This record gives sequence, structure tokens and C-alpha cells, in this order.
Amino acid sequence: MKPTNLVGFLFYNTFFAVLDIYFIRISIVDFFGKQFCLL
Repeated sequence: MKPTNLVGFLFYNTFFAVLDIYFIRISIVDFFGKQFCLL
């Protein structure tokens, strides 16, 4: 494996990990927002 491939692989994984965390946070906020609206 070339170093450039390794860097690209790490960047790709980090990008998707951040994207996952971002969407999980949005869904949690959305979920709690709906719960509070029902109160």
C-alpha cells in the first residue's frame, strides 16, 4: 500500500465518521425537539 493511499483511506474514514456523528446529533436533537413539543 502506498502512503498516499493510506492517507486517502484515513481521510475517507475520518470524513464518514464525522458525518455519522453529525447526523446522529441531528437525529437526537430532532427527537428531543419532538418530545419537548409534545409536552
